[in-house]
Amino acid sequence: MNAPRRLLVVDDEPIVGQSCIRIFSKEGYEVETCTDSREGLNRILQNNHYSAILLDMKMPGMDGIEFLNELRKTHPDIPVMVITGYASIPSAAAAMRLGASDYIPKPFTPDEILKAVERIFNEHDASAAVQEAAKAAAMERPAEVYASAAPETESGRERIEKAEPGKTYFYDEAWLQLEPSDGDDTE
Repeated sequence: MNAPRRLLVVDDEPIVGQSCIRIFSKEGYEVETCTDSREGLNRILQNNHYSAILLDMKMPGMDGIEFLNELRKTHPDIPVMVITGYASIPSAAAAMRLGASDYIPKPFTPDEILKAVERIFNEHDASAAVQEAAKAAAMERPAEVYASAAPETESGRERIEKAEPGKTYFYDEAWLQLEPSDGDDTE
């Protein structure tokens, strides 16, 4: 059985954290709350055990954008959902540029916040599954990779003509794999 998802709610309004505890605990999530953004960031940096962060935008000391900016330096992949009573296009755009997974205006219903968090986990899980499948495929059939041994003074065509079909080469800024020909030399 999978470990329960752990959420950290960082919001200067205690009622928001209490509401999230009530909403998500019923669904099997473990929820911690924090009303100070700097303390919330320190918890993440020290513990690194949260599945996702629910983050308010307007907080004293460090706002949500500053928080996200600091968080992304050490935790680029942790899903962050922005929850705010001051929704605006510029703040949403700034949050998304820093990798926020979603942006929900307050007040939200229990159903809205629950579905939004489930959506970010579904997207995060799907992305992780795709990455794992790509890694597995690469491990099954490791390509033989060769850098072009031809001197840089040769033209690209001359270097390609020396390449062996079926092998993978890194050429300038791209990968190249020539298909074996059937002996037909047409130009």
